[in-house]
Amino acid sequence: MKALKNLGYVLLLALLGLALVGLYLPSGVSVERRLTVTAAPAALFPLLDNPQALTRWAPWSTPGVEVRYAFEGPSSGVGASLHWEGGALPLGTGSATITHVEPERRVELRLQLPLLGKTHATLEFSPAPDAGSTEVTWRIDDDVGFNLLRRVLWLLADPTIGPPLERGLDNLRGLAERR
Repeated sequence: MKALKNLGYVLLLALLGLALVGLYLPSGVSVERRLTVTAAPAALFPLLDNPQALTRWAPWSTPGVEVRYAFEGPSSGVGASLHWEGGALPLGTGSATITHVEPERRVELRLQLPLLGKTHATLEFSPAPDAGSTEVTWRIDDDVGFNLLRRVLWLLADPTIGPPLERGLDNLRGLAERR
């Protein structure tokens, strides 16, 4: 009985310690990846502003994994929405809705991902000085507020979400450079 009581104290102290550590973790978090694509922003933009085009390069579209898609709203631009189910983890099932567009400069999305809940994603274009290439930045931001569990989960976000973002950008580069 005494051992069980001591175990209870140890678990309580561990939970309190985790809560204290969680309070010191940042509430605003971000994962970002960049890639240079040999294409002008005008050639890239239709691949980012259209949910149907997103299915051709986004990281939840993994070869050999069956993914089911549903589209809502307009075919492109603000309000265009994509829902997917059955993709490879960590992006398995989710949705993306375009919330802001600056043609050939920026596309913002509201993402719903299994690990992270609702987050904000931005795809930015920066034309390179030689005008033959464009740097594309894909950033996922979240403000988790005082949610300690999400703060701790975001510690795993960069190694978990970063590689799929890289895979998606690499798919985008391949698609854009073949055009």
